[in-house]
Amino acid sequence: MLVTASPKELAGDVGALRGTTQNLASAVGTAVAGALLVGLLSTVALASIAASPQLTPELQAQVDLDNINFVSNDRLESTLTGTDATPKQVAEAVRVNTRRGCAH
Repeated sequence: MLVTASPKELAGDVGALRGTTQNLASAVGTAVAGALLVGLLSTVALASIAASPQLTPELQAQVDLDNINFVSNDRLESTLTGTDATPKQVAEAVRVNTRRGCAH
């Protein structure tokens, strides 16, 4: 509609501007959707961690949950070896990590 409403000598410029605007809108939409998805997954992960009686507040305090990342089960196990987590707690953390669908 913009191209047909503009003078013929500006049609190419209007078409290029329309394409640029469409690409920018797609990129912004993708970024917003990605941010919402990561936020939702983080919320689900934190809720699952908080709901697990085996993942005690003391253990949670030893892991930086304010900067939660989506990690593989191997990396999670490696991180938990630096804490006083029991093997049962490590298994529970891996279960939660796998259940939320973010394990690699």
